Amino acid sequence: MVTTTYLTMQSIIAKQEHYSHVLYVAGQQSGLSNRIAHFAGQMAVSEDEDAYGTTRSQLCRAVNKMAAAHDAVLTGNAEMGMPKIITPLLDIIYFADAVGLDPAVKRFLGHARDIYAL
Repeated sequence: MVTTTYLTMQSIIAKQEHYSHVLYVAGQQSGLSNRIAHFAGQMAVSEDEDAYGTTRSQLCRAVNKMAAAHDAVLTGNAEMGMPKIITPLLDIIYFADAVGLDPAVKRFLGHARDIYAL
């Protein structure tokens, strides 16, 4: 009985660790979107080429990191320790026409890539 309880607790703890990592990566996207907007704005007002180049590379890193995080949340990523977790509610949030978080994120990243390409 004690062994079964211990193994069950370990299993629950391991699942909770995966969920907390998913929440961390999903929450990180908000900060990354702010960084992307900041770097895009900095590129627009940069007066010297060194500052422009540095800001442009930071924009690229932030865009790539946000795209990877978004894909990992949706599809899972073993390298990042991300299980695929799509519940019916998450499916609505990400893919329903009324909410459409997935297309909105992809559109935002597309605009950020366009700014990077300028």
